[in-house]
Amino acid sequence: MIYTDNFRKSEQYFSIVRWLIFIGVTFLVYYSTYLDYLKSQEDLFLYFIGFAFVYTLVIQVILWIKPLFHKFHRVFAVVSVGMDLLAILWLVLITGGVNSLFSPFLLLVIIHGLIYWRLIGFLFIFGLIFIGFTGIWIFQEQYTDGWHLWVYGFHMIFLALVGISLFIVTKQRKPEPREIHYFDDAVVKDPLTGLYNHRSFHNTTEKLIQNEWTFSLILIDIDEFDHLNQKYGYIIGDHILTAFGHTLRHSISRNDGYCFRYGGEDFAVLAFSTDLQEIQKAITFWNNDFNTNLESIKELEGEQVTLSYGIAINEKDDTKEDLLNRATNHLRLAKQKGKNQIVHD
Repeated sequence: MIYTDNFRKSEQYFSIVRWLIFIGVTFLVYYSTYLDYLKSQEDLFLYFIGFAFVYTLVIQVILWIKPLFHKFHRVFAVVSVGMDLLAILWLVLITGGVNSLFSPFLLLVIIHGLIYWRLIGFLFIFGLIFIGFTGIWIFQEQYTDGWHLWVYGFHMIFLALVGISLFIVTKQRKPEPREIHYFDDAVVKDPLTGLYNHRSFHNTTEKLIQNEWTFSLILIDIDEFDHLNQKYGYIIGDHILTAFGHTLRHSISRNDGYCFRYGGEDFAVLAFSTDLQEIQKAITFWNNDFNTNLESIKELEGEQVTLSYGIAINEKDDTKEDLLNRATNHLRLAKQKGKNQIVHD
């Protein structure tokens, strides 16, 4: 769906860390006496270096190709974390097993998973680390030595405690009285759809323009809504509004943009994307999800409810009024062309 650069920026940070680890490990092996014993299995280490270089380079290239990254960002997340885990376990295996100087690098994989999948990510990745690290410990028969048992236990406890601590810290929020939280929601949100309201739309749009954000304004209108109200009644009309509000709330995350009930049957989305193909794919998803939600309204008896869209991309020196006027004109044109249309800049 529509996606911002926040995820990409995090991945760029991890890419820098990968390059630093790759260069540092290579230096330690070939220019330090600390790991001299590795030179007896230099071929195995060369395979690792080749693997690490290729996958690090591939990830870097994907990060450079922004449209490709956005298209496959969810797959990218799983692959990058999985490859990091495989590479570090491989490095631990060939550099002393549980005694490896590089065992703490496994913490980076835990942090990576925590950022994107929270508690589930931590539990799943820690489970894989436990299996892999234990497998190395057994494969190298280090379980026969009491010292190795202590080292093995220390690493597992260290990774678990630090991972849990990081999860707890990232979950901390400043406590707010329930009454204040409810009051804030009542001020900025529409009670029927749960979306941000008209006032929030104007405040948010002004802030995005002032801060020179790149974004698109999508105005949305439910076609023939007055007719639907007259035919089925205002309660069913409210159900239709609620159904589309549900679609937007569950399709657009904070990383994608903001969604609003602009007024009446009109909605607005401030999307952190200017890629029209990406936006049109998102609209197709919204339309399909909206139709699925409408199926629960039995009174409509399968009647088709369509949406019209007007899209304006924020340009340099645009004011809020300029942007809103363009999107409004596009929406009006979409209605004039027969409704159930998308008109954009």
